[in-house]
Amino acid sequence: MTFPIIHALLKATTGHDGPKRREEISMKSTLQIIVQLPGGGQTEFSLAAHLSIKKDDRLIEPAFYKDEPPEGPHHEIEIESPRIWEHEHGAHIHFHRVPGTDRNFVCWTGALRLLRHVEPVVRMWCLGTAYTMQTGLDFLPEYARDPDTFIERMRDEHNLKITVLEITPFGF
Repeated sequence: MTFPIIHALLKATTGHDGPKRREEISMKSTLQIIVQLPGGGQTEFSLAAHLSIKKDDRLIEPAFYKDEPPEGPHHEIEIESPRIWEHEHGAHIHFHRVPGTDRNFVCWTGALRLLRHVEPVVRMWCLGTAYTMQTGLDFLPEYARDPDTFIERMRDEHNLKITVLEITPFGF
């Protein structure tokens, strides 16, 4: 399967029809998220959504995806800050460190073909991570209780809400 628009973007941004090395592959969009905390504090997240075209070009190793990386275009969400892996409750925070590197990604194995598919995952993960950082509790039981109302429940029951979500698509 070919993706003519993506190949045209690659040619325009890299000067050739396709990437030659993994470092050339990334078409990175940035995401800035601020979660308002109880008592007036906040946690700021800086993430990067890396778009790759083929599963062989993913930044995360295939074993993370149970050896079945998503086919076609896919975004992997890298955590730039805060350094959640160093947090006192880091053991309960859902992230994946790529072996042999210092790169950490949001723990999500589902397909994220378009940037608009990234936004709901980022909202859920940032709110859940802020919840874990505040309480020391894994947020997945709260999420599993009712995924459709998770964001509202974080606001209503735990006084956690996203006050800023800025997405800058690659190339801007």
